[in-house]
Amino acid sequence: MDVEAWGQLVSLTDIDTEPIMIMSDSFTIGRAKDCDLPFTDNKLVSSRHCSIQKDESGNVWLCDSSTNGTLLNLKVKISKGNKKELQHGDDFYIVYKKGEEEKNVGFVYQSMAELAKEDSSEAEQTQEYETDANILDATVADVDVNFLDDTEEDTPDDTSKKRTKKDEDKDDSEPAKKMMKTSEPSAESKIGSDDTTNVPSSGNKEKSKEEISKEEASKLKSGAGTTPAAVPDVDEIEETLMCSICQEIMYNCISLQPCMHSYCAGCYSDWMQKSNECPTCRMKVKRINKNHIVNNLIEAYLKEHPEKKRPEEDLKALDAKNKITKDMMTPTATEGYDPDNEEEEEDYTDSDAEDDEARTIPPAIAFNPPVFTPAPPMLFGIGTPFFGARPAATKCRQCPGYVAPPTVPPTGIFQTAINVVGTALGLNQGGNQTTGTATEKKEEEESEATQSLGDGAEASTSDGKTKKMADPELKDEKTMPEAPPYICPLVQNHVLCQCCLQPMPDRRAQAINPANNIPPQQCQICYRAYCHAYWGCTKNECTGCIGKFKDLNFGKKCLNNLILENVYESEIFKNYVEANGMSVKQVLRESLVKLDAGQYTCPDQSRFTINSNTALCYTCGLRNFKELAYQYRKDIPRDELPEDAQKRQDCYWGKNCRTQRTRPHHAKNFSHICDQIRTT
Repeated sequence: MDVEAWGQLVSLTDIDTEPIMIMSDSFTIGRAKDCDLPFTDNKLVSSRHCSIQKDESGNVWLCDSSTNGTLLNLKVKISKGNKKELQHGDDFYIVYKKGEEEKNVGFVYQSMAELAKEDSSEAEQTQEYETDANILDATVADVDVNFLDDTEEDTPDDTSKKRTKKDEDKDDSEPAKKMMKTSEPSAESKIGSDDTTNVPSSGNKEKSKEEISKEEASKLKSGAGTTPAAVPDVDEIEETLMCSICQEIMYNCISLQPCMHSYCAGCYSDWMQKSNECPTCRMKVKRINKNHIVNNLIEAYLKEHPEKKRPEEDLKALDAKNKITKDMMTPTATEGYDPDNEEEEEDYTDSDAEDDEARTIPPAIAFNPPVFTPAPPMLFGIGTPFFGARPAATKCRQCPGYVAPPTVPPTGIFQTAINVVGTALGLNQGGNQTTGTATEKKEEEESEATQSLGDGAEASTSDGKTKKMADPELKDEKTMPEAPPYICPLVQNHVLCQCCLQPMPDRRAQAINPANNIPPQQCQICYRAYCHAYWGCTKNECTGCIGKFKDLNFGKKCLNNLILENVYESEIFKNYVEANGMSVKQVLRESLVKLDAGQYTCPDQSRFTINSNTALCYTCGLRNFKELAYQYRKDIPRDELPEDAQKRQDCYWGKNCRTQRTRPHHAKNFSHICDQIRTT
């Protein structure tokens, strides 16, 4: 027995493809060969990208199981594991690249039941009038069909004849009158063509003429009966004025140069503390400008649409986060001048007279070095053999002939200068310079005393208190790994560590194969290179710039602002950790066990595969550890918390409350270790 199709997919990107029928209740789309609609050669499609499922009640759902998601109606992005109801006429893209339309893969879903209804309704509308197709499709522009001969009105057979263009040229003075005059016999012919033997009465004939003339006039006004295209309910102006960071209409708009992308000043201030690149195109930002034109457009738009204005609390929060000063918007006074690139300089010049006077452009110096035909051209300029030595080749610790710099720990500007001079004079040989305050020495002595007690022992501090010690292997201390045996060849590529800015051999391509046993050199989230896991970072402030997630050393300093960036909640968690004799690394290990088991989640898990063995840098690891620490804090029993923390009520906004970071009184009186229960 043949199964009838209940739906079909019409391709939006390949017009030559015929509609694809959907017969089963679960229709799978993906790169795998066993999918109902396979894309085996498209690497942008996941193995099982999405599926169209029909439930028992007849509802159709679009379920996503891909890495990049599925875009529904160019508005809603369905992420992995989620689903949206699919209606008749909805379009969805499994590959959508803005600006690269040739790579897009999209379809329109059509229900066979709805198509049958549309066909039946169209048949009912057109079955009353059956005549020549040329007459039905006639418009004002089709002069050969619309203008008919006057003598044809009283012909007994009620058939219409086309008028030639020669006759049309004779009566150009009144074409509209003749067109309206011919509309009556053409409509009459529609009725008479069904049964030529039955002649209607004169009264009915006049009535039918009046009704049909009104219908024909309305069709001419509306475009010859064609239905207008549906206008999408999308406010393009609002999308243009939207900030890509906060997804709201921009406030105090600034633009970055040279890419000219625009954002809220407060939103970009937060981003500016993390990176000096544009959030959209990752181009290095050279200058920040205040975009007065966009600000004026936003002001005019909000006057017309006051309901889209942002709340005053958000605007005050953005003003508080704004760290952009006038110095950042002022161009440098000494900018280079290139006579061969004058057009580029004109794009960056201002029209103000004060800026023109402040800018000093050095005159161009024309200098043509002599060229001798038998010998290659001579080189002139600083850094060449004519004036001085060429820059030295890059050498790392594993390059032949590498000379290690003196290892004298600097402590401050003046102490660094003293150490450099002392090393040059040979005064620092054999000496042990100890630095640090009395409190730090006291803590070091306590830690050394407790190391000999072993795992699980109790040690007494100088205050007379006892506390349980953590596992010695999970202490919050920086460990320097041993570098893998390797000697750099002459053509070895090097990469700079983004922490200590020292070169190391670029072996990232070899590290892909686990059999090579090469430590990670690149973060799997931000793709930046770091050297600590390879041979140990030498920067004094570095506690471990990269490593496996379970081996990262965040230190106890991160506890001060770990939970929701709330100082009071972080202090409660810090006291709990210290009271139980735990280290930060031990909290991390216990959280990662639940992450691998699927009980905990982290922010970057939706885009990348994050587990305890994922190679992460310190920044990306700390961002995910904050979410894990919040879930760890949420699992702590209430009776193990201080008495003041147990009596607090839950905040309506929960963990999403913004006031907890700016008002200590609110953070202390309300608990934010809860979910949001209020939306307005």
